[in-house]
Amino acid sequence: MSIFYENYLKLCAARQESPTAVSKKIGLSNAAATGWKKGKKPSEVTLEKLAVYFGVAREDLTGEEQKEKPAPGEGSELDAKAAPLYDKQLRELKAADYQQVIDAMVEKGLSRSSCEKQRTLFSQICEWAMAQDVALLAEGVDRNTDLGEDVDNAQKNTAELMQIEDYDCTLAFTALNATTDVIKLALGAADVAEKKVTPRMTLDPTESTGDFKDIWWVGDTIDGGYVAVRLMNALSTGGLTLKTTDKGKGNIAVTLTGCPRLGSDTVPMEWYYSPKAAA
Repeated sequence: MSIFYENYLKLCAARQESPTAVSKKIGLSNAAATGWKKGKKPSEVTLEKLAVYFGVAREDLTGEEQKEKPAPGEGSELDAKAAPLYDKQLRELKAADYQQVIDAMVEKGLSRSSCEKQRTLFSQICEWAMAQDVALLAEGVDRNTDLGEDVDNAQKNTAELMQIEDYDCTLAFTALNATTDVIKLALGAADVAEKKVTPRMTLDPTESTGDFKDIWWVGDTIDGGYVAVRLMNALSTGGLTLKTTDKGKGNIAVTLTGCPRLGSDTVPMEWYYSPKAAA
């Protein structure tokens, strides 16, 4: 069992939640926790989401020791050049912030290829950090059945014998502002009266006016285009989780699942992409 999974189990136990339940609450599939148990490493983005969910540092999950930041002016000249970056949040950084560090590397005699590799790495880190501001995960995962599994001489996953049973369509995000609408959305079935939100024990399936809503998300892409996701008949399946951290701001994690209508085989999720308009 990996150090990460041991720490993950401890944090889940402290919250009295199962590993699978937590992975679903941050917008991942049931298979995610199973993969971690078998030794698969979570991505950097997933580690960030888990750290926010549990209210801990990333190192508390990975088992890595936190490195103490050197004081400005201490160490090498290169350290001094990088010192102004230490007090900034990762998502606040821009590629231009690293230029002085790259310039110092050139002055130290590092090769052009080494500097270009560092420049690329810095740019990738910045893009990833900016993506975390969105804090949204949209997934449309199909569940397949291999009809040839029990057929003699049929190879596994033969294309003509594969069948889609259903889709898991989810939209998970972190709401930084708490409003009655956000709280109602996270609860799934609830009534709002002025500033009060009261959960209900029954769901209203009425189209357009019931608890199942069509949710749109629109965002821009690195190439200047736009992508849009429509989750149809969306209902909260993650419950209401209000999270706060020491000296930090509170947020609400919301996980929505698209629900097909009775008698319909329409997948309750649509994706749209618009490329950058020509100048």
